[in-house]
Amino acid sequence: MHRLSLFALVTAVACSGPAAQDTFASSDTSEAEDTSESGDTSEPEVVAIDVGGYHTCALDDDGDVTCWGLDNYDQSSVPGSLADVVAIDAGWFHTCALDDGGDVTCWGGVEGQDSVPGTLTDVIAISAGGLHTCALDADGGVTCWGYNEDGQSSVPGTLTDVIAIDAGGYHTCALDEGGDVTCWGYNASGQSSVPGSLGGG
Repeated sequence: MHRLSLFALVTAVACSGPAAQDTFASSDTSEAEDTSESGDTSEPEVVAIDVGGYHTCALDDDGDVTCWGLDNYDQSSVPGSLADVVAIDAGWFHTCALDDGGDVTCWGGVEGQDSVPGTLTDVIAISAGGLHTCALDADGGVTCWGYNEDGQSSVPGTLTDVIAIDAGGYHTCALDEGGDVTCWGYNASGQSSVPGSLGGG
């Protein structure tokens, strides 16, 4: 009797005609679309990474930062108030982030490299060195702070129209819009002596 009932059901569906089949297909498609819309739980994607001394940081497309690794100076402890980040850079024992408003936030460190100057505004690029940090503003000016025993945080007064910066362990370099390179700080291995063929010095 059960088999006959099942046969009758299959026959009824098969004989219901195109209209019933179209309705069934339409209903199924609708459910699939609803599921797709309500099930959109995509995770943020990482858009940038930077490696510090013993820690690593990642920036996602939501503007959030995640750090992991050694945290003895809180270099991996991202501030909870940090948001809308567009760039990150990790030093030996500290980390810095630049937000979309041109403000810089740094954390960790032992030599004041996390103490961002209050006068700093309109920053467009940052670089975290070994124990110091540098920032480039929209006017082409450079500001550095933190460890300065070798002069790596003492920006030359003649430096102008800078378009890129990079901070090393104990020295710093800048590139200006004319294509000239200027470096300052520790120079025991000649790392701050720019070759004359490149311009600057």
